[in-house]
Amino acid sequence: MKNIFASLALVLLLSLSAVAQEASSEQSSASSNKLVFLKSGDLVFGGRVALGGVAGASFGFSANAEYGFSDNIGIGGFFGYSGYKENFPFYEASYSNILILGSFNYHQDFLKIQNLDTWAAVSLGYNVASAEAKAKQGNFVVPAVSAGGVVWGVTANLRYYLTSNFAIAASAGYGLGYLQVGLDYKL
Repeated sequence: MKNIFASLALVLLLSLSAVAQEASSEQSSASSNKLVFLKSGDLVFGGRVALGGVAGASFGFSANAEYGFSDNIGIGGFFGYSGYKENFPFYEASYSNILILGSFNYHQDFLKIQNLDTWAAVSLGYNVASAEAKAKQGNFVVPAVSAGGVVWGVTANLRYYLTSNFAIAASAGYGLGYLQVGLDYKL
């Protein structure tokens, strides 16, 4: 787990250093051009790492896309995965969660910080889940496990644009993880 976090941190730092020069040159022109609000026709793609969340999972991955339906209103799609195991005295249960969500996003300049896009999102979708239980000893009868179903989420989100197209993103709330961090790219 520590190696995964270290690798992600390294990729993030390398990405930031690669765009630092472009960000500083665009900073002077950014004062006249707002980079933060989603506009009609915009398309944004990204990936996230989710921390905490679905049932007992402590870590997950996701990919997301958002389309600017109108100025400051976005419609999004989300695909995420998390998995975890639980140990009990006589058996072990393992779970995997694949979330497929659609979202309604309302962008508003809540914090009034240059290059920062803030929005609230409401999501609805399905958790394609699987569960398996294995006995640790002999003929122990393993209890039935169940998972999956309709899921929803509510998040507060932000995107800090380092360039006109490249952003660091974060989400907090109820969904795949209580906190998601990642990178977004606007086409």
